[in-house]
Amino acid sequence: MTVIVQVMLERESRRHLDEFKRRMRTAAAVQQCYYATGEADFILVVIVQDIAEYEEFTQEYFFDESNVSKFTSSIVIEGFYNLCYFSDKRVDDTGILARCNDCGLGVEQLSYYYRGGGSPRKALLNGFAASTEEEIRTGMSLLRECL
Repeated sequence: MTVIVQVMLERESRRHLDEFKRRMRTAAAVQQCYYATGEADFILVVIVQDIAEYEEFTQEYFFDESNVSKFTSSIVIEGFYNLCYFSDKRVDDTGILARCNDCGLGVEQLSYYYRGGGSPRKALLNGFAASTEEEIRTGMSLLRECL
């Protein structure tokens, strides 16, 4: 089950923002986390097995967290997935791509350019193809194991 969650924080000091980001990075159910403008401070994509698991997630990360003032949830009825890309210096690129491939996930690498240090630089994004929530969970689990 995929849930899109908008989270509003009580306090937005750098320390509070960094702490919330750290907690979301370590939460196994959080597939994506965006620090955003607008009404919500953060927008999350959460993957859980069922509503009971989502309730456990909200208890641990929202109700037990004194800095979360409000959150709203939207349960995804149908989703369409493409490629999940990642770029992280801590990841063994060859290892994660091979492991995704071994689990039946298509893999690819995408070259892109970004501006760093005043001039364009080439970098590489690695990705795995996922067409179901289970494939996304598998790929994200493998990625976390390689960090």
